Amino acid sequence: MENKDNSGIDRLEKIDMNRIVQPAVKKLLKTHINKGMNVFDEIENTYKDGDDLLKYNVHHGFFNFDKSCDDVWEHYMNSNPSEAWNGKLLSFGVLVSKSSHSVLYPGGKYEGAKAGQVLYINLNLLFGQYQLAVSHEIIKVDHENKYMDLSYVKGAESEGMQHIEFIDNGDGGTTIKHTTYYKSDSKFRDKVIYPIFHTLAINDYHNNMKLTLSK
Repeated sequence: MENKDNSGIDRLEKIDMNRIVQPAVKKLLKTHINKGMNVFDEIENTYKDGDDLLKYNVHHGFFNFDKSCDDVWEHYMNSNPSEAWNGKLLSFGVLVSKSSHSVLYPGGKYEGAKAGQVLYINLNLLFGQYQLAVSHEIIKVDHENKYMDLSYVKGAESEGMQHIEFIDNGDGGTTIKHTTYYKSDSKFRDKVIYPIFHTLAINDYHNNMKLTLSK
């Protein structure tokens, strides 16, 4: 995935915290270790393929691109997380791979999105007054039907999954349908707080992807 010295690692405690700049990401990694998810394979998702989605709240986002579906899909699949998750609100912390037992730090070489990759992302909220780290595992990448699924990892407030689908709009462009299934222990958070900040976060992500695609 990256340089040889970052491969052959399968424990969170082996991650070089000095190469991660966000305190909230470091704190979340330590939380996962304290919850017994130290080994990469022990990082536990809140959603398993086939789980009942009716128990979740649902949030939809739509994003339009004037590029072909193939081009947009390839851009999303191959964009380095350091660039993809680098907007006004979002910044990339680190990525660990269950399948290749490796770690990707900011600026490292990326070999494309694959199931088993766990992303640790920092959210810069309330004009920098509040930092929140989240982690998602890519649980499915379907190149034929052009969609990917990501599950929230246990240890944070929210659980559920995100389904990101790439649709040919018939005019040479592409529509991305980003559907999120989520819940937490707080109804107020789920109905009021989460939709606001989640909308800002996914807008930041997809708008950044649109900018980098046009370069």
